[in-house]
Amino acid sequence: MSRNRNLADLINGIDASKITSGTFADARLSQSSVQQYASTFDDNKIVNDISTLGLRVHTQENLNASNTNSASFDVFQDSSGITNLTNCERNQGEFLSSVVSAGFAIDNAGTLLTNLHNVHNFDNNKTDDYQGNMVLSDSDVAPTFSSSIKKFGTHSVYSAQDNQGYSMNYNSTGHSNFASNESTSMSCWIYQTSDNAQWNMIYDGISSTGNHGFIFAGRYQNQDDTGIYDNNGWANGGGTIVLNQWHHMVFMISTSKKEMYFDGVRQINASGSFSWHGSDTSHRLFKRYDNGSNLHFNGYCDQLCFWKNKILSTTEIADLYNSGNGNEFTSGVENATGSFENNPITASSTNKMGAVITYQDNAGTNALNTDIVLKLSADNGSNYSTATLTALPDFATGIKMAKVNDLSVTAGTQLKYKIEFANQSNSKNARIRGVSLQY
Repeated sequence: MSRNRNLADLINGIDASKITSGTFADARLSQSSVQQYASTFDDNKIVNDISTLGLRVHTQENLNASNTNSASFDVFQDSSGITNLTNCERNQGEFLSSVVSAGFAIDNAGTLLTNLHNVHNFDNNKTDDYQGNMVLSDSDVAPTFSSSIKKFGTHSVYSAQDNQGYSMNYNSTGHSNFASNESTSMSCWIYQTSDNAQWNMIYDGISSTGNHGFIFAGRYQNQDDTGIYDNNGWANGGGTIVLNQWHHMVFMISTSKKEMYFDGVRQINASGSFSWHGSDTSHRLFKRYDNGSNLHFNGYCDQLCFWKNKILSTTEIADLYNSGNGNEFTSGVENATGSFENNPITASSTNKMGAVITYQDNAGTNALNTDIVLKLSADNGSNYSTATLTALPDFATGIKMAKVNDLSVTAGTQLKYKIEFANQSNSKNARIRGVSLQY
């Protein structure tokens, strides 16, 4: 009987509770019976940490775009890693944006210089960057625009010798009317090409002589071109012009003080009672004036800036002067949408990609996947897959971070991302600070 029972056990299977010792061969164990007890390994946290670390190192070391066998990093220290910019720009503050708010300029350190009224880079020839108005006019000799000698962008404005003319003439009216006695600042770059040695300073002359160069906050009627309405001119300024070289000028005036800087050094620092009538049609915020054939300026002007109700600090003046190493201010560019891409990265064939981005809400709050949209491609942009970004802890104070992992893409070896901006304005705009691709 017991033998029959043992035989039945062999035929029907042994109760697992009866097995108390011994080793099973691998072939006797099913995959599912093992996997149900194994924890699934997820490397996304590690991958995201590596991306974050890479972006942090590139930010702190101010590194150019680079990549490894499994990740790329770009914090936009330059433009070497990006392409196909549409309605957006890389700013010297090292970010990408579709909006540069009208009324502000950003220096080379990314600092906002507030109350900026206008920036004129002359890239659009006779119209300004802000309101599309005529920047310069002339009743005598019209100014020309140069693409060969320029400090920034594509053009500068050229002023030829013009006896008793005013071939650079910026009228305050029609440009939001700088009111009388407002504190006002101006900055520009000048490049003089010739000089007869009788006049080689860039400042307005003593009123009794009528010898003029660049005039700020002045008028042109009745030879009252001293730069300030009450005949207290900008005389006794310094700064010898070196021909065929760019120099930086700053003029500032308030009701009690006037200052002039040349190449970052203050040349005029006068206290008193000063006024100018910015709303008077005979006044000019800026002009170039000749009075006699021996007193002239032949040369170029670029990046002409004006600030209303603001006297620039010494730090801001230093930033403006130092920004001459390639920083072009812009203002009034309001693109509701825009996009940019990276240059393709060659890697092993993949059909899954991920990314970590760092961004800043410069104004308002930008919604991920609506106002900021990320797309990934492994076939050089022929096919893009739209990511669903999710927030990560902040990268730094004021700098947010988001990620996507294991996004399915059309298989390929040329890896790209594309970031699209939407719903951008002066009240809501985003700045993309860094992108790390994962592959």
